Amino acid sequence: MAEVAAIVLAAGSGQRMGPGHGDKVWADLGGSPVLRHTLTVFQHAASVHTIVLVTREDLRARSEALIVDVGLTKVHAVVGGGATRRESTRNGLAVLARGRFDVVTVHDAARPFIDERIIAEGVALAREHGAAIPVIPVSDTIKRVSGSAIVDSPTREDLRAAQTPQAFRLDLLVRAHESADDTATDDGVLVERLGYTIRAYPGSVRNIKITVAEDLLFARALLAT
Repeated sequence: MAEVAAIVLAAGSGQRMGPGHGDKVWADLGGSPVLRHTLTVFQHAASVHTIVLVTREDLRARSEALIVDVGLTKVHAVVGGGATRRESTRNGLAVLARGRFDVVTVHDAARPFIDERIIAEGVALAREHGAAIPVIPVSDTIKRVSGSAIVDSPTREDLRAAQTPQAFRLDLLVRAHESADDTATDDGVLVERLGYTIRAYPGSVRNIKITVAEDLLFARALLAT
C-alpha cells in the first residue's frame, strides 16, 4: 500500500497573539513549544509515514534543531512557507513524490491536541472517498450580518466547525491547488470548488487551535487535565 504524508503548517505570522507573545507555535506549553507537541503526535501516529514541516524561513534553523533534539525521525523535509496558507501547502506538496504517497493530511501546527484517532480515521476516509475533514457541532447561534444588521440565522443543527488535519488523496489535492486562488481559508474549500463531496467525521472539542493569547491559557489548562 502507498504511504501517507502529513504536512504540518507552521508558517503563520502569529500576529493575532498580540505584542509580546511571539510566534504561537513556539509558545511554551508545559515546558515545550507548541510545535513539539504537535509533531510528536504525528511521529507516533501509525497511519503516518512521513512528515513535511512548513515553517517561516527565519525559523527554519530553529525548527531543524528541534527535530534533531527530539528525535522526530519521520520529518523528512522542512520547507519555507509562502505568503498565504495556500502557498504554504503547495510548498509542502511540492516535495512529496508522486506514486509513493496516495494520501496527504494537512494540519495546523497550532493544534497541539490532535489525537491519533482523528488522524487515522481521516486517512481511511480519504482513501475510500477522496477527502475527509473532522468537524464538531457549533454550540453558539450563528448570525449572518451585513454591516451592523443581522440578515439571517442559519439553522445551528446544520452547522459544523471544521478542524484539521484535513485528509485528501494526494492527486486530488494537487489538482485543487493548481486550479485555485488565494481566497480559500482551508484546503477543503479548494476541493469543494472542484465539485467533490468531502466526508465529515467527528473531531474533538480538545482539538483547539491556538490563535490568540487566551487560547494559549486554555491550552495550558487542557494540558493539566
